[in-house]
Amino acid sequence: MPHDDIPQMVQDLLQWAQDEGLSIERGDYQAVADQEGGFMRYRMSLPVRGKSMAVHRLIHKAMLEQKHLTIESLQFKREHVISETIEARIQWVALTQLPQGSRSKSGSRTEEGSTERVR
Repeated sequence: MPHDDIPQMVQDLLQWAQDEGLSIERGDYQAVADQEGGFMRYRMSLPVRGKSMAVHRLIHKAMLEQKHLTIESLQFKREHVISETIEARIQWVALTQLPQGSRSKSGSRTEEGSTERVR
């Protein structure tokens, strides 16, 4: 996947979550270049809140639609046994091409940051 496609991939994930009635209050991301391997690992940690089947549908759709996306870890939390609402922390990893201009052999370049989206 080209590096420039990352913003669209993130927007797709957020839109699919919204379509499922899920909320994502704050997502964190970290991009780490692997110069020797010639690719970038783009890690996203998205806390999702909503019905468990909606979370399942979001994960399923993302895995079908985004072939370069994998799940690194998945955690669930439910406040009460009878509650329909769960909180999930989904940690995704997307493998992308290195951005243009970062293909030098002078070591790895790392970008870090976070993004917020309140619904």
